[in-house]
Amino acid sequence: MSSNVRSRIIGSIVLLIGLSLLVRNFHFGQMLLLTGALLFLTAALFFGRSYLQSETDWWMILPGGLSFTLAVTWLLSFAGILPDGLANVIFLAGAALSFWAIRMEKSHHPYSGAALYPALLLTAGALLAFLSYHHVLRSEWIVPSLLFLTGLLLVFRNWSKRDR
Repeated sequence: MSSNVRSRIIGSIVLLIGLSLLVRNFHFGQMLLLTGALLFLTAALFFGRSYLQSETDWWMILPGGLSFTLAVTWLLSFAGILPDGLANVIFLAGAALSFWAIRMEKSHHPYSGAALYPALLLTAGALLAFLSYHHVLRSEWIVPSLLFLTGLLLVFRNWSKRDR
């Protein structure tokens, strides 16, 4: 990654942080959700545009996807159509989709295999949060279940490497 690209990324992150802190100081109330959503949507468009211009910047998929997920969550909350407790499910699912997109984009980087593990864990987390939201699974079971699934994933990963 060139220093020009790195400085653009760091500059845009600092700009977004500063802008979001300034917006917070205006005490807009509900408008803060809309303003924050527009900021995150702008960041998602910036990261998406950067990835489309240079596909070697495959890692831009992750901040773009997370920014888009936050923008959607905040827009749904602003519109009043996001039920309480569903924001966690949307965020985890959006983060999982970002890692799945990195996993699917195999052509330009050798690290796509590493994206499988966070994608699986975030997908499991979204599923557990969804089950907890519908009271199928109580919340005190989520963290132990995620730890159990992580352990299973690591154990089976080591067994599959030993067989090769």
